[in-house]
Amino acid sequence: RLAPARRQSSSAPSASPSPPSLLEPLQATSKMQMILSALTVAALALSADAFAFKTKGSAPAKVPKLISDRFGAPPAKRSEAGKETSEAVPFLARPDGLDSLPIVLPGDYGFDPLNLADTQEKLLQYRDAEIKHGRIAMLAALGWPISELFDGKLAKVFGLTDIIAQNYGKAPSVLNGGLGKVPLGFWLVVVGVTAAIEVQQQNIIKQADAQGKRSSYLPGDFGFDPLNLFPKNEENRKKFLDAETNNGRLAMLAIVGFAIQEAFTNVAVVLETPEFFYPN
Repeated sequence: RLAPARRQSSSAPSASPSPPSLLEPLQATSKMQMILSALTVAALALSADAFAFKTKGSAPAKVPKLISDRFGAPPAKRSEAGKETSEAVPFLARPDGLDSLPIVLPGDYGFDPLNLADTQEKLLQYRDAEIKHGRIAMLAALGWPISELFDGKLAKVFGLTDIIAQNYGKAPSVLNGGLGKVPLGFWLVVVGVTAAIEVQQQNIIKQADAQGKRSSYLPGDFGFDPLNLFPKNEENRKKFLDAETNNGRLAMLAIVGFAIQEAFTNVAVVLETPEFFYPN
C-alpha cells in the first residue's frame, strides 16, 4: 500500500522542495554581491580625481630627493582658501594628518574619519600596512578560485592529496576550515619569503634614515622590479601606483567576501558564480 504512494509522490513535481530552497539564497547572495561590486566601482570612479599627487600650497613644494627622483616635483593644485573637505566624506574636513607629507599618497581620498594617521610616522605606517595587505589580498583573490578549479587536477599529476576535495570543494580558510591539511612545507616557504621581504624593507628604511630621507620613503617600496615594469614616464608612474592601491583595496573586500560567502552558503566561489569560471 505504501509503495504506490511513494512512487506517486516522487513523480509529482511538488514533492521536491529542496532545489528552490537552495537556489533562492544563492540567487539573493549573487544579487547582493553584484550590488556591492557596483557600489564599490562607482565610489572609485567618483573619487578618481583624488589619485593625483598634490601639494599643500599654491607654490611648488620642496620635494625630498628620493621622491623627486622617482616621481618629479608634484604640481601645485591645492590653493583653495580655508579648510579643505574630504573627498571621500564631503561633509567632513580633510584630516590634517594626511597632509603631513610633502605629497598626497596614491589613492588618497581624504578618508580618515577617526584621525588615526594624525602624524607623519603613523601615516607611513598605516599606508605601508595597507599596501602589504592589498598585495596579499590580490594574490589571495586570484589564488582562491584557481585552487578550487585546478587543485584536484594538479594533485593527480603530482600524486598528492586533493585538499580541496577533502574540504568539500572549498578553499581552506579560517572560516571554512582545512588549514590543518595544508602541508608544513608550504607554511615554511611562506614564513621564509615573508621574513626575506621584511628584512629587505627594513634595510631600505634604515638607508633612508641614514641619509635623512625617511619622509621621502615610499610605503611598500621593496626595491623589487625584476622585469623593469615600473614606467619611466612620471604620469604613467602615478597611474601605476594608483592602480595598485585601488586594486589592492578592492581585493581586500573581495577576499573577505569570498570567505564570508563560502562560510554562510557552504558553496564554493566557483560554483556560486559559474558563469565566470565555467564559460559555455
